[in-house]
Amino acid sequence: MTVLIVLILQILLASSLNISNFSDNNITNNLANNTSEHTEEANYDPNWLYSSIAQSSAAIIGIIGAFVTSKILQISGEKNSLSKRKAELELDMLFKIFYSQFNKNQKHQL
Repeated sequence: MTVLIVLILQILLASSLNISNFSDNNITNNLANNTSEHTEEANYDPNWLYSSIAQSSAAIIGIIGAFVTSKILQISGEKNSLSKRKAELELDMLFKIFYSQFNKNQKHQL
């Protein structure tokens, strides 16, 4: 979870830098200027960070919830199929018991 937060912060920091002029000669100058501009500002609004963390957490929880829900539905389906199979086996067993009793009665009558 910590790694995820660090990656999100790095992405947000990289996207907040204004690097619009990408040429081979001024990449380092542009990065240095943007970094110095951002370090001079002392008052950051932390709301964007809180909002990003909340949205990322909600997305992760939603994905995990979807996996848990699909697993629960899968287990429920397996339970239903096992219940049907159990009922079939019980019916088959009762039929065999009845048939064996019927055969015994037929032999005694002969």
